Amino acid sequence: MTKLKVGIQQVGNIVFGKVLEQDESLRNGDGDGNLYGLVFAQGGTAVGAMRSRWFPALTTNYFHIRGNKRHDDNKWFAYPFDSAEVAKQAIKDIRMFVAQVNGATENEDNCGLEIIE
Repeated sequence: MTKLKVGIQQVGNIVFGKVLEQDESLRNGDGDGNLYGLVFAQGGTAVGAMRSRWFPALTTNYFHIRGNKRHDDNKWFAYPFDSAEVAKQAIKDIRMFVAQVNGATENEDNCGLEIIE
């Protein structure tokens, strides 16, 4: 069963996307918005986490999925990273998060991340 499905695209150094599907069990994570202790591992260094506090958003340190602000569940997120290479790594990290939530491997086609063309 897929608990989380995210559509994502990269244009240059900008990553944008949308949470397409999300199981309600993921909403607000541990009560403080944290999900499973999942962290960004850019360059082998933990720099952020996947969270579910308010609404879908992306920053250098966090990837937020649907949270307490239900009226923003279908909001698009976007973030300009320092370079196209860093943006590409962020997509890989998000893919890893989504795959872990879904009990899949990040190399599986059905891990829950869809690349928007």
